[in-house]
Amino acid sequence: MVSRASTLYRDFMRRSVIYNGEGCEGYLRIDYGERPRHIEGLRGVMVDIGFKAMREGFSVDSVRDYARYVAQAVREYGGCCRVVFVVPDNWDFQRNTELARAMLTELRGLVSQGALDPARAAPILVVHTAIDVPGGLETLIDLANEYKSLFGTAYLGFSARVSPTLVNGTLKPTQCVRDPNHCVSRFLNYVRAVRGVGGDWPWFLLGVNRRVLKPLSRLGPQLGIQG
Repeated sequence: MVSRASTLYRDFMRRSVIYNGEGCEGYLRIDYGERPRHIEGLRGVMVDIGFKAMREGFSVDSVRDYARYVAQAVREYGGCCRVVFVVPDNWDFQRNTELARAMLTELRGLVSQGALDPARAAPILVVHTAIDVPGGLETLIDLANEYKSLFGTAYLGFSARVSPTLVNGTLKPTQCVRDPNHCVSRFLNYVRAVRGVGGDWPWFLLGVNRRVLKPLSRLGPQLGIQG
């Protein structure tokens, strides 16, 4: 017999969590700087800054260029589907917040100029270490609400490939393919914590693979995630 917890958890996953369709038919991921390309039966597009760019850091000029790149992608693909894009991010919480605010300023300018249709795009704000910083989640949710006001919807993103944790002031990245249980537990803790300060938000699992999805289906009901 399927438990009520399992049923509620599956409903939560179906309603509130999506993940990259990279390699799946009809889904396309493009990294910052890539030329637009088309595939048959396009159903979804995700624009990402790329892991290397995230680790090396973004300048103000880079944020401006990336915002324009997102707007170009929306013009290129927005006729067939909504384009989701990763807001420039960093493992350091303060820098992550600064980048998100700078990107929001650039996007507002593009929308006001008519260069970006917000109805055809949706941002992903990556949480990274927000849960490890006092007041971090509240700050992140406030930012997410500002993005949501501009675009009509916004996702919170969780890095399911390499998940950073701030421990006693030191960043400790975890390779999720090597320790999927750690990453899944951290993601589910995020879901519960965000509900406590900001209600229900849709989530986007970035870089997830089957080794992470398998324990996600097993551990979710045990950790009290409810629909």
